[in-house]
Amino acid sequence: MKQIKLLGLAFMAIVAFTSIAAAAASAATIPSVLPTATAEKPVTATTSNGTSTFGNGILTLTSPKATGSQTGNSAKLGSFTTTFKEVTDILSENCTGLSNGTAGEITVNGTFHIRDYKSGTELKTASIQLIAPVHFSCGTVSVVVSGCVAGALTPENTLTKTLSLTLAKTGSDNNIITVLNEENTANELCQLLAKEGTNATKLSAQTGTTTITGFKQSGAAVEVLVMPL
Repeated sequence: MKQIKLLGLAFMAIVAFTSIAAAAASAATIPSVLPTATAEKPVTATTSNGTSTFGNGILTLTSPKATGSQTGNSAKLGSFTTTFKEVTDILSENCTGLSNGTAGEITVNGTFHIRDYKSGTELKTASIQLIAPVHFSCGTVSVVVSGCVAGALTPENTLTKTLSLTLAKTGSDNNIITVLNEENTANELCQLLAKEGTNATKLSAQTGTTTITGFKQSGAAVEVLVMPL
């Protein structure tokens, strides 16, 4: 009888723990990435890219590689920096950032935000990059790129050491140009913009895949979990 009572207490403890975990998950701000980053305990990572393309059909740039880093300081927000290398235009001229000392390199800085986007009838997780205006030149042409670009963040619901941020486009615009706002109550636009010389600002797009790895918090390596809405 005593053993039965102990088993009953153990079962009740398991049920209670499960209920607490479920309540904690429901109380979490989602979509988000775990472990939760804070200003006191940020989650850092390194990033790398293969081939990336930029442009609107007239201005077309290509970079075969890039390196960078990111720092998450809340459940849905952080900062990033990426240096695209060997950037050339369609005339094979180097495109160089005004803040870069090496020809063919362009550094992009900004903030990333974890949001939802609609893929068919499903809600998926996106990481949107809100970039600070980037000034660079291709030959004698000066260019300013600004705005926002969004990509699918995968895998979801899987504990992992590596995440992928995939930027794709159809036609001249990125596939993901509408995301849910921070409160998940309304849609908002996320579009990349480019201005060449004195011409008018036009819509642009970016393609490529960013590999995010080497996650650390408080100096220790961690695995991460993308939690969709």
